[in-house]
Amino acid sequence: MKKKVLIGVSSVFGIVILITTLIFALSKDNNNEVYQTKTEEKVEKQVGGFLTIMLETEAGSGQYQESTSSTWPGDDYIFNGNMSACENGGELSWDVSTNSVKLLANSSDACYVYFDKEPDIVYLADYIVSLYTIDNENGIYYHDESLINGARDNSYRYSGGDYKVTNIAIAYGLTNVVTLSAEETTGVINFYCNGSKSYVGAYCNSSYTKYYTTAYNETVHYLTYKEALNKAVSDGYLTANNINNYICFGSDAITCPSDNLYRIIGVFDNRVKLIKADGASASLLGTTGDYYGNSYTYGINGHYKGNIELTDIAVYYWNNINGDSAYSDTGYYNVWSYSELNTINLNTNFLNNIGVLWSNKIFNNDWIVEGVNNYLDIYDIPAIVYENEIDNSIINDESIYNARVGLIYVSDYLFSADPKYWTYRAYSYNSSTADSNGNYGSAYDYRSATESNWMYSGLMEWTITRVKSYNYKNNVAFIDYSGNPHIGNATWNSGYVSVRPVFYLNSDVAYASGDGSIDNPFRIVV
Repeated sequence: MKKKVLIGVSSVFGIVILITTLIFALSKDNNNEVYQTKTEEKVEKQVGGFLTIMLETEAGSGQYQESTSSTWPGDDYIFNGNMSACENGGELSWDVSTNSVKLLANSSDACYVYFDKEPDIVYLADYIVSLYTIDNENGIYYHDESLINGARDNSYRYSGGDYKVTNIAIAYGLTNVVTLSAEETTGVINFYCNGSKSYVGAYCNSSYTKYYTTAYNETVHYLTYKEALNKAVSDGYLTANNINNYICFGSDAITCPSDNLYRIIGVFDNRVKLIKADGASASLLGTTGDYYGNSYTYGINGHYKGNIELTDIAVYYWNNINGDSAYSDTGYYNVWSYSELNTINLNTNFLNNIGVLWSNKIFNNDWIVEGVNNYLDIYDIPAIVYENEIDNSIINDESIYNARVGLIYVSDYLFSADPKYWTYRAYSYNSSTADSNGNYGSAYDYRSATESNWMYSGLMEWTITRVKSYNYKNNVAFIDYSGNPHIGNATWNSGYVSVRPVFYLNSDVAYASGDGSIDNPFRIVV
């Protein structure tokens, strides 16, 4: 993005204009003054004699001082037409086409030309990086070589949970936001299925009565996780919005619409990576392409912890081939370039629906889409999953897909949890996948990290990661509502799998305002 220019003028005194009805032009590329009469006569004179050039001292200060230079200032000033004036009624204006000040006068005059100082551009990526502190108080972690168990890709990633227990809860012996197992008693929020206590994210047949409750008041039950969380916050047992990485994208409304809220995954190679805060609706991604034809209301899945006002979250296939013969040569149905979720829903409908102004701010990225060798490669600890997805990829024409919009990698999701979980396996289902201490099961994998992962939505959602082995030619990874990654069929139409668009902003997108909270999200210069 080209930086806006503020052009200021130095102070020069005197009355020199003696020609009746003339136009004066000062080009910033030429130190000479050019007087032009209506008869096209021209007179050139060195700068000086009748102009006083006033420069703002600091951007937005409203304080000005005379310039001591006889030349135009640099590209960090802009003409202030409201304040610029002449003593005897001469009229000053800025000619954008010639980058010059023009004076229209009928008599000799002395003029004062004011220029405002342009505020320094703060690029969004630089601003987010500036929020990083060594003690990670803003939830940002720098993944360099010194970060234990990190990605080590020099990225800056938001990590941690939106909710935290308060001292009131701790006084009651409640040290966790949610129950991590059916036997645990230290969670503020407990999950029950058909009357039996379980844990947040556990499967519960939709035909059963399922509800959440708060441990400090067992008589009150809620049908959704979100409602129980809100109650615990209002009662003072939890604090909310502890990861302030919200950003308003696609709207400049004073209050950001819920459907325009995104969250910052982090900064990668000087580009800010976003994910939609909630699952996308059909009005955003369309009903063509790989649209399944159902909607995902928060009531379908009580684990959903997003905006409960959004009741039209759409469901999509990853790639619904419908027996297309175009795939018969390869036999692979989980190739991202084949996916109409990719080509139509994300990179056509989505871009068209947000409009050119906003879509032009999205970087055309090279997505690594080769995938992992085996489905077990996504069940390891985050650093190993990252290596399996990204570092071990063979870079060739088939492993790279260039497009603006994609989906999260499994490792994006895993690294969004609090670092204390980065030693946990993404998923452990038996002793063969136990951790180094022999632990396995829900209490020792990412099912226990739902309380500490801001990216966990409680919905099932697709990732961009596939299994490239021919034996798994239909398989791609998705995040389960239980909080851990799983493998599903690309043509799966019964899993109610939602989509959250993911993309990188151009590196020259500038920060405008906001603190990243849900009520005051980051804003960018439009």
